[in-house]
Amino acid sequence: METKWSSTTKYIVAIGFVLVVISVLVASRAVLGMIMIAAILAFLTYPVVRFLNGRLRFPQGLAVLTTYLLLVLVLALFPIIIIPVSIDAIKAINIEALFDWLQAQVGGLESWLASVRTIDIFNIRLSLAAVVDPALEVLAGTASSEPASLERLLNLAPTAVGSVTGLARFLASTISSVALTIFVTLVISIYFSLDAAKFYHGFLMMAPDEYRKELSALLDKVAHVWSAFFRGQITVSLILAIITWLGATAIGLPGAFILGFTAGVLALIPSLGPILSLIPAVIVALVQGSTYLPVSNLTFVLVVLGLYLLIQQLEGNLITPRIVGQAIDLPPVVVLMGVVIGTSAAGLLGTVLAAPVIATARVLAVYAWNKILDREPFYQLDPKPTPPNPPVGESVRSAFERLQTQYQLIAAVAQPWPGDEEE
Repeated sequence: METKWSSTTKYIVAIGFVLVVISVLVASRAVLGMIMIAAILAFLTYPVVRFLNGRLRFPQGLAVLTTYLLLVLVLALFPIIIIPVSIDAIKAINIEALFDWLQAQVGGLESWLASVRTIDIFNIRLSLAAVVDPALEVLAGTASSEPASLERLLNLAPTAVGSVTGLARFLASTISSVALTIFVTLVISIYFSLDAAKFYHGFLMMAPDEYRKELSALLDKVAHVWSAFFRGQITVSLILAIITWLGATAIGLPGAFILGFTAGVLALIPSLGPILSLIPAVIVALVQGSTYLPVSNLTFVLVVLGLYLLIQQLEGNLITPRIVGQAIDLPPVVVLMGVVIGTSAAGLLGTVLAAPVIATARVLAVYAWNKILDREPFYQLDPKPTPPNPPVGESVRSAFERLQTQYQLIAAVAQPWPGDEEE
């Protein structure tokens, strides 16, 4: 016996379903980040799985297993290759000079604060001791210059042993927790990769028949946004790391490799990444200067600022538009606001994923708005067609005709005017 739900029943069931989904998300918020990372990892490895499964005729399970074994191998080899080079680059940075510079800045700040403890304004003496004295105490520190006696060291020994034991337990617990989290994330990601087609088709089957084609197109648009973002950001990060490394080496900036590596990693943070990568470079330039340029440290800071500004202009106007394309074509202020909101809501993961989430929201909003207005749902999201290039012969002929027209105009202007004719 076939029965149909009333409109009220449908609304109640739909609202109840939404509330259940929200409750599940709230209850699983502690592991939601891990699930998102697993899904992103499955999305990133999908092209390799598809290549092994489609081109090389690997079975689906073997293609997924081979892909993740290669991923683990790359992740294991990466620190082996990067760490020695990074250590050499860090050694090039004079850490002692950096600490001496910071100590000198602290000493200068202490002297300045002591000089403004009392100030005179229009012959009226004002005391700022309530503000200055706490700051001076913080800068002075709590270190004692008295030598430690043997009795004092013996009294501190049990405390030190307890602290070392507690630190060892904390490190062991942290390492085991991180290892377990990585293992569970990889397992969830493998299951996502194995059942990706089932998830996709199952989601489509939930929609009515007349909406499946449109829903498939919408999912393709969203997938294009995320694919363009991850592919583009990884490529842009590698390019920026190499360019920064080569540029810093060319001007003699100490620790060029580690500074380039830092710039590449921070490039994953939209808008704020290039600014954050500039801070350590400026500090190193101010403390040590160039290894061979005959300029002062302050002048070298201006050189470093010019180099990073040039790299940012190349990244914003040439590299990113050509690699990422129009999929993440968002105003910088919108991306910056998204980064701030994402950081406060989801930490580092929200910082990195702010741009694709906003771009996905734009795709969904454009689709919904066009459906409300009964317009074609995707025409704003489709890439603008580029006009085909004309044949070579036609291009030469049109260029010759334009040149002939310009020559006729010049000849007409060059004709003598009536007033200029000889009488």
